[in-house]
Amino acid sequence: MRCALYLALAPLVSSLTLLRPIVEDVAEEPRVEDLDDCVCSPFSGNPDGCCTVPKGGKLTTTTTTTTTTTTTTTCHNWFADEPCGTRGHGQYCCNSNFESHCCNTSACTAGCRNSLEGACGCKEQPTRESVGYNDNLALRMLALNAASQCDAGPVRAWNCTACSANVSLHDINVTDNDGHSAYVGYDAELDQIVAVFRGSLSVQDWVTNLDVLKTQAYAELGCDECYVHKGFLDAYWSLQPGVEASIFALLELYPNRTIALTGHSLGAAMAAHAAVSLRLVRNLPLEPYVYTFGQPRTGDAAFARWHGAYFPGWLRVTHWNDPVPHLPPQEVGFAHFAREIWYDHASEDVIVCNGGGEDEDCSLSVAVAMGWTSHCNYLGHPVCQCLAW
Repeated sequence: MRCALYLALAPLVSSLTLLRPIVEDVAEEPRVEDLDDCVCSPFSGNPDGCCTVPKGGKLTTTTTTTTTTTTTTTCHNWFADEPCGTRGHGQYCCNSNFESHCCNTSACTAGCRNSLEGACGCKEQPTRESVGYNDNLALRMLALNAASQCDAGPVRAWNCTACSANVSLHDINVTDNDGHSAYVGYDAELDQIVAVFRGSLSVQDWVTNLDVLKTQAYAELGCDECYVHKGFLDAYWSLQPGVEASIFALLELYPNRTIALTGHSLGAAMAAHAAVSLRLVRNLPLEPYVYTFGQPRTGDAAFARWHGAYFPGWLRVTHWNDPVPHLPPQEVGFAHFAREIWYDHASEDVIVCNGGGEDEDCSLSVAVAMGWTSHCNYLGHPVCQCLAW
């Protein structure tokens, strides 16, 4: 997934002198020897990115005396005397510490994520901190999504099987309609109102029956020529009256509080529409960072850009080969929101993806995404069923 940069190098040697028998009394032009003559510094990812330390000669200059032929070895690292990108090292060059760096922005985003800012023209790669991603808050929001899979009564009482003891909600109201569900409550610890949109109870059936029908939306709000998935929008509209009534009721009890949105799978797409309705229509204050999990593509590229301009803190958490983020397909005109946070199979390693929405180094890199286990298990916890954490 990423190029790791290492400094565990053998002591650097500027040159190595080898003695050989006389061959002929003729000086030769510098010549490039086999790569075997130099040793790559520890660098994982691409042989073209090899930074060399001396072993026996990559660029050798041969001089001859009357008694011996002296060969001086200088391992050729491209930062020193040739432009980055020459001699087949198109994506990488080496700095004075024999670290490999990317030559250009495209290589940075697609091949070498640990390059230093400014090295070979690279831009600094995003980090959790730079995009506002908080591991603890992500886990808290995931716990709220897990609880959405439980029956309404236990959720209202906050004693359901999946209701986390680490999160305490009050004054909870559940809205159900047409097979869809959401709940709204007050989080006293964070002093905010939360609105949680449930994913489909039968996600595999939902995906099997998923159509690609788009409908124009939000032109009255300035989203000209924006199209969204009709089914996702209809799902939100089925819950919108109950969800908004619950939010306004909580604002009577807890005035001037912000509203945090979250959702998993289909629920994540509904949360995207809720954000538009609550902020741009109802003029209510939302939390700046929104965490969704396993979100499908919600609309076309115009909608993704427009939505991102209003909600730059939207963070789409994805897991390994979860198939839902691959749907609906790009080929029929759908596009993702900008910022993806992609976890590996074990939910241990994470890539903060680029701001393009369709980062080829993240979930898009999985050619055949059929991991229903990945879709139903995020951050090491179940999220598709009402199961204890």
